[in-house]
Amino acid sequence: MMRRRGIVLIVVLAIIAVLGVLAGTFAFRMNAELAAVKASQDLQQARLAAQSGIDRMIHVLRTGRTNVDMWYDNPDDFRRVPVWVEGDETLSASPWEKDTIPGVDAWRYSIVSYRDTGPSTEDVKMRYGLTDEAGKINIANLANRALRAQVLSLLDQLQEQVRRDNLLPEMLADSLIDWQDDDDEPVSTNGAENEYYYTHRNPRYRAKNRLLQSIDELLMIRGFDGLVLYGEDANRNGYLDANEDDGGNEIDIFPPDNGDGKLYRGLLPYITVFSWDWNTATDNKPKIPLNSVSMEMLEQPQFQYLTLEIRPEVIDFIAQARQRGYEFRSVGELLGLEVYENGKSNYTKAWREYDELIDYLNEDRKDTGEDESEGEGGGGNENAGGGGGGSRGGDAGGGGNSFDDRNGDEQGDENDEAADKNDRRQQSARPDRGDRSNADEEAVGSEGEGDAGGNANQDNQGERGDRRAGDRGPRGDNRDGRPDRPRSWSDQQRDRSERRRNRGPQATMPGDQDEDELVGTPLPNPVTAADMIAICDRFTVVETAPVIPGLINVNTASAIVLQTIPGISPEQAAAIVAQREQISGDQKTSIGWLVANSVLDAETFALVSNMLTTRSIQFGADVIGFADHTGTFKRFEVVVEMRGHLAQIVYFRDISSLGAGYPVWNDEQGEGLSYDDL
Repeated sequence: MMRRRGIVLIVVLAIIAVLGVLAGTFAFRMNAELAAVKASQDLQQARLAAQSGIDRMIHVLRTGRTNVDMWYDNPDDFRRVPVWVEGDETLSASPWEKDTIPGVDAWRYSIVSYRDTGPSTEDVKMRYGLTDEAGKINIANLANRALRAQVLSLLDQLQEQVRRDNLLPEMLADSLIDWQDDDDEPVSTNGAENEYYYTHRNPRYRAKNRLLQSIDELLMIRGFDGLVLYGEDANRNGYLDANEDDGGNEIDIFPPDNGDGKLYRGLLPYITVFSWDWNTATDNKPKIPLNSVSMEMLEQPQFQYLTLEIRPEVIDFIAQARQRGYEFRSVGELLGLEVYENGKSNYTKAWREYDELIDYLNEDRKDTGEDESEGEGGGGNENAGGGGGGSRGGDAGGGGNSFDDRNGDEQGDENDEAADKNDRRQQSARPDRGDRSNADEEAVGSEGEGDAGGNANQDNQGERGDRRAGDRGPRGDNRDGRPDRPRSWSDQQRDRSERRRNRGPQATMPGDQDEDELVGTPLPNPVTAADMIAICDRFTVVETAPVIPGLINVNTASAIVLQTIPGISPEQAAAIVAQREQISGDQKTSIGWLVANSVLDAETFALVSNMLTTRSIQFGADVIGFADHTGTFKRFEVVVEMRGHLAQIVYFRDISSLGAGYPVWNDEQGEGLSYDDL
């Protein structure tokens, strides 16, 4: 009997122990579930706080889009703005209450970016504001014939990081063009169409043959890996963090970097696919086609407003120039223009040289050949596209033809279809080009005999390669003895400026009479630099396009982007950036301020004005929702497009996995990335 009682006791104790374990497990699980629910709640709160920041961003753009100070660096609206404060559900706390209250929970948002004020890490500072997409190069704008030259110029400036083995800039440019054009023939051996992606990708896929819709799509294209696109800046804050400077090139160390104490930000800060501008004046009236101006139009009621801004003698000068048969290629050339009796001007030779320079930069490029085309593996060191895409909502800018408007003389050689396509591509994207059948090919250093279209005969790929030699500047050997590509864009721009200075005021040059001879007496030109502010706002040379894609905003673009514009030297780009900091926003409503403030000379302004704007319509933002009392955050990357007061989010991505990036909890720390209220 005693033995049975002992067994019962043991069983009871065992049951109690099991129940205790079950209870403990249940309690632990409940605590874990509670923590998970709390974490999920915090993430949702952070998400809502970030979305509040997006709403605030749209509100600011609706009321102050034309005022750069309202959105570029505006800590009042974008820095540590409270969304919810514990014990203050009605949020009577002021949105300008930025300080943390000890012991009080609060959810906030910040819209953050950075400004690079110098070469060292300490020169990178936080700013609270948006990023203008028009301050970048629109790589989705194939109709701009200078786009490929711009991309190559950008890669020239970033060559220390981009130029890796088997990663030539020409390969990036041509592969990007092939990705977006509407055929399956590579523009050159540097390009990549369906055959390449079938052979070198697993799983296989086709070239898109349509326009890019986001920057991240570049990773699908030959050669564009994460290091090319994003650089070493893993958290995209523009600052060299410790883990981005540890020499982590091993495959199991992220992010990869070379540990040289310098941050390579990749192509991301300088390129976009979203930018376009309305072909209207600042008051939303349609711009007037310059090549349709007449004195009679001033008598029409709908044009009476012009007399308040533009002097009648300026209108008369434009009308008389048109009567002489002069075709304006840009609004900017009105300053300093001399139109002669044969319909030519003092800018005729400058435009021809400008066309030849862009042709040279676009056509005189190294074909790598099949034996050098492979760059698979090894950190993605292959090369791929970099040349263009399409506009959103309209025809191409700069008075250009669409990509499919084939105007060039085709060679007709079926054995050289790739070279023939390259000729057609060059012709198709030439805005406002006249007949260049008599163009002086020696001006661009071509050793081959030109064809009827003014392009060097490209029936032989080897001959095209040989044309790079000779008097087109020094070459060097690079990477396993392969010939390097032509001198940098900056060097060529300096040469062109030097030629222009040496040419002086003479009307003609020996050997150029057939194309550039100026006959008779020029029209007196009443246009002054001060007139150009209103003129550039009211007139256009793009007659049918409601919007113009890819224009670069001179008020917001970096010096790196500005000097990629054909015709603008590094010194001029630096001068633009310096001058715009010294003048007010109301003085920068028209690109005419560049000549009104003597930043650019008249001829340079005439050549580049088709590619410039002073307006912003698409804005990028790095929005972070966070709390004072916890480390939970959500970080969104968005692009908002403003069509008047109507806002449309054209790009949205959750990038919380990259980390907060910015010290939004304490942005005035003594070391590292910080905010200085300048």
